[in-house]
Amino acid sequence: KIYDHLRRENSPKWKGGRYTDSHGYIQVLVNVGPRRECGWERYKKEHVLVMENQLNRKLVKGESIHHIDSNKTNNEITNLFLYTNEQDHKNIHKSLESIGVELLKKGLVYFDRNTMTYNFGNELKNLYKL
Repeated sequence: KIYDHLRRENSPKWKGGRYTDSHGYIQVLVNVGPRRECGWERYKKEHVLVMENQLNRKLVKGESIHHIDSNKTNNEITNLFLYTNEQDHKNIHKSLESIGVELLKKGLVYFDRNTMTYNFGNELKNLYKL
């Protein structure tokens, strides 16, 4: 093919088969299935690969993965939680939001109107050296 010399390792844009997608997830090149045989490349989210490796199976329909620390690039197995339906995932995020509301009520976090962000209050900053 004409552009084979610019593919993968030969391309100046090659990043080792890993990149961060527009949603903040790390995508990893996997060479499986008929697409690879046709010369197509397939990427898969790294946290899915990590969880599938831990489970020793592919995820099944309805299963998905939550990043416990909300960092989509932290794909350590200890940071990943497998849930089996979307309602569980909504409940996980709702519980985190509830904690934030409680911290706000207690004055441990506050809303800054200028930056339009929530921030740690002085008590938490001093206690945890934030």
